[in-house]
Amino acid sequence: MRFQSFLFFFPLLFPELGFSFSQVSLYRCRSSKVASSLHLSQEDLKKIVFDEKQRPSAGASRRGAFRPKKNNGHYANQIFKLRDGHLLQYNEYYVDGSSDLVVYLCNLAETKENTKARILRNYCMKNKKRLLAADWFARGGSTGRLMDATLTRWKNDTIDFLEGAQPPGTINKAVLVGCGVGAWVAILVALARPDLVRGLIGLSADPDFTEDLLWKFLPDEEKEAIMRDGFREVKWGARSEVYPITSSLITDGRENLVLRGGPSSLDIQCPVRLIHSLDDEEVPVNMSMQLAVCLKTPDVEVIVPKLGGHRLEDVYTIPSWVDPMYGDHKFKPPELSPLEDALESSLNVCFNTTES
Repeated sequence: MRFQSFLFFFPLLFPELGFSFSQVSLYRCRSSKVASSLHLSQEDLKKIVFDEKQRPSAGASRRGAFRPKKNNGHYANQIFKLRDGHLLQYNEYYVDGSSDLVVYLCNLAETKENTKARILRNYCMKNKKRLLAADWFARGGSTGRLMDATLTRWKNDTIDFLEGAQPPGTINKAVLVGCGVGAWVAILVALARPDLVRGLIGLSADPDFTEDLLWKFLPDEEKEAIMRDGFREVKWGARSEVYPITSSLITDGRENLVLRGGPSSLDIQCPVRLIHSLDDEEVPVNMSMQLAVCLKTPDVEVIVPKLGGHRLEDVYTIPSWVDPMYGDHKFKPPELSPLEDALESSLNVCFNTTES
């Protein structure tokens, strides 16, 4: 009661802040209304982003998430409602009328906003293409229990997202850009729904990593703890990156292994480009080589920059020395890093050789 009285007198005490009685009431009750309409827990409710008019971001209150924008540009932290009511938080670079779509699928250690996503956004800005990038179920700004986060779940969510986050009545094929586990999910999506996939680009791709790179090298006591308790934070790779590993991820991963069938065993026909650093500290480059062999499409290339590591985040700095061949002209680095160059050329191939 005291709190309600304070809210009533707040606009009178601080008129310079510009609050009205209706605004104060709205701030107080909007969360409970949204929670009841979406059947969300208070924890999940915190992940809904409200716009300047105190409305849930596009898609939070209904199935699907597409809403035409007034202007082209970057729209951050939108909400997509999945079939089972869970929410994916996603960023979009919107281009009105464009049928060219890029979908970024991030790795386990990162969220939807990182260096690769920014490179893709710059490309889409220059080339007038649409970009979508979502946090995985149970990761980042999306809802869900970590124990329910599996390859199968992420594959189905991505298909749901591809179908729903587009203008009504249209399904534009997307170029999937998957980093790490995102490349594994992209492969599973392309196998299950080739009608949704225009091209596939893998960045440090690690299909089957749960079995071949993780489980194979874990100490027995660590394996027992994961299967007994259901969860462990596991250090993996030369950088000792910590990953949340669950028993459900391990067991579901065994149902989705893709590198066991041998040459041309994966019926994927779209263009594929696999970019993998030679000095990747976590995933050996031969994993991308093995994946290329397993793909049926003849249009597949493995691009191997020497630097960049697992995250492929090499940054150029201008050296202080002067090239003696050019007198006083200092060294000028290329306009694009190897990752940017490889990504742009790969995207151009996927768009120029296929139809949406």
